[in-house]
Amino acid sequence: MPKRNLIWILAIVAAAVVTVWVARTPPPVVSDPDQARFRSVVWTFRKIRDNYYRDVSPESLRRGAVNGMIGALDEFSSYVSPDRVEAFLHRIAGDQRGIGLRLRKIPDVGLVVIGPLVGSPAHKAGIVRGDKLLRIDGWNTQGASMREVRRRLRGKIGTVVTLDIMRADGKVESITLRRTEFVIETVRGLYRNAEGKWVWTIDESGRIAYVRIREFTKLTARQFRQAQRQMGSPRGIILDLRDNPGGLLTSAIEISDMFLRDGIIVEALSRTGGRRVYRANRAGTFPQNVPMIVLINERTASAAEIVAGALSVNHRAVVVGTRSRGKGCIQSIIPLPEKLGQMNLTTKIFLLGSKRPISRLPGSDIWGVDPHVQVVLSPVAQATLRDLWRKTEVAAPPMPTTAPTRPAAGDAKKFLELDDPLAYAVNLLDKPSEIRKILDHARQVAEAKARAQSIAGTEDND
Repeated sequence: MPKRNLIWILAIVAAAVVTVWVARTPPPVVSDPDQARFRSVVWTFRKIRDNYYRDVSPESLRRGAVNGMIGALDEFSSYVSPDRVEAFLHRIAGDQRGIGLRLRKIPDVGLVVIGPLVGSPAHKAGIVRGDKLLRIDGWNTQGASMREVRRRLRGKIGTVVTLDIMRADGKVESITLRRTEFVIETVRGLYRNAEGKWVWTIDESGRIAYVRIREFTKLTARQFRQAQRQMGSPRGIILDLRDNPGGLLTSAIEISDMFLRDGIIVEALSRTGGRRVYRANRAGTFPQNVPMIVLINERTASAAEIVAGALSVNHRAVVVGTRSRGKGCIQSIIPLPEKLGQMNLTTKIFLLGSKRPISRLPGSDIWGVDPHVQVVLSPVAQATLRDLWRKTEVAAPPMPTTAPTRPAAGDAKKFLELDDPLAYAVNLLDKPSEIRKILDHARQVAEAKARAQSIAGTEDND
């Protein structure tokens, strides 16, 4: 080939190379600022993976990172790992899962059955209060921690577990149970009668109704209506919301609406300022001429605070006890990608009456629901009362068919002697004029506060 032609070919190739180099696609630039912010998280992950003294699961590190982020928000937002999601959703729906056995560890005695939950596999199998749990699938429970016992009792729905039970007469029985779902009794009376049914009255005349709501699920309103039909026509009602951790907003709205003919139950406020107002309807309202008292304490939270607060600010009930917890927020259940589980994220807060927040906000001393009348229960009495509640939630041992029905006064007296807030509520219901006086005073205070706020708002506008 002539030298001149070779020079032209080399020139053309060089020009093509330069053109490709100039026109090539530049490397992608990371424009997402969030990715840049979390480079240190990726760096930390790699350092742990490469340098930790033993192998560690990348999956557990991812879950830990998500859990840490959610936990940094507030005390109520939470992370639910994949293995707990199904049980969490069933709990909200009002279902309990497993075998339904309540146990207590007693020194020098072992694991003693408090009782089975009503309707549970343990209940249907005939396990009763006072039985001792010796072995779980052959594993000896002697000296075991309650955490390990619970872990071995848990399992997937449909699987079986074999328990070796020692009866009161010393006889040992081997009982195989299949883990199932069963309905939670969220609405409860003060105690059960000899037939195992809740007693819905507390006084000797049987005219004061007592109802305790343990938590708010999809079934709570239905269970409450069933209890209401068995109350008859009470002259007063006590609604016990102590130790109630909350639950579904819709359930709280339904219960509140049963006792209010009109008015605002609660307002929900989002970060962007969006509001939703939940109002009461007249239809299906409990008779307004029946006086009502609501019991709360420092463990009354969330949906339970909505009910107590709505009945208080609408002057429907006298609230007795101590200030509630201050968990007035809506948690949205958000599924996480890549099978990470879900997060319960605080997305809204609740407001009562004249824009009073239920949630305990930073720097504020106004939160929760304040009682009209403060009645404090001592720590010792609280512990004893909670022990009684645990005993009443389980099925009592079957009584002989010849045994008489237990008198209501005897069982009620046991609670009244221990429970000062409950005793105060019963005595107050015998004084209708005192109830009216308390509610009238609360109404006057609320109206005066509203006028002051209105004047302040006018002055600010001027």
